[in-house]
Amino acid sequence: MRRFAACLLLAAAVTFPARSQAAVHVRVLLSPDTLATCSAAHLSSALWNDGRDTLDVRVTLSLVFRDSIPLGTLLARTRLLPGQARGRETDLPVPAGMPLGSYALTVRALGSDGSSDVNHDTFVVVDATCPVTSGGSASTQWLSALGAAVGVAPDSPTPTVSQTWGQLKLRYH
Repeated sequence: MRRFAACLLLAAAVTFPARSQAAVHVRVLLSPDTLATCSAAHLSSALWNDGRDTLDVRVTLSLVFRDSIPLGTLLARTRLLPGQARGRETDLPVPAGMPLGSYALTVRALGSDGSSDVNHDTFVVVDATCPVTSGGSASTQWLSALGAAVGVAPDSPTPTVSQTWGQLKLRYH
């Protein structure tokens, strides 16, 4: 049943794009809508390019708690060939220490051609009896696992130049 939902999500996404002008599109679906801690959520995602050019795509995954508290953002990059569609589905464990309440997951894709798309999914985390593990924030761990599940590589920061402007000017003059 889950595979059917993921296939249906990808087929609908490719067949009925959100905006006919945009070349990059993204969809995300997290089920069930109510998740118990220490259980697993089923994640289905789709990212595709319906344009004629190869696109470098920046993907942003954001997790918001109780409609107003941002818990984290994951930035990633990927490349999509013309007509390429990537669909992924996986089970994503909900950490024991994740705060209880409502969440919103937002996925944004920005293509190098200026096209963009946004998709949201909401869910609720409820209590379950399970041991809390240490090792950082549970929501941060979950967001990192989410990025890996979607299949995009985290964006690395641009390296800084340790030379002064005068040294660069002499080097390239």
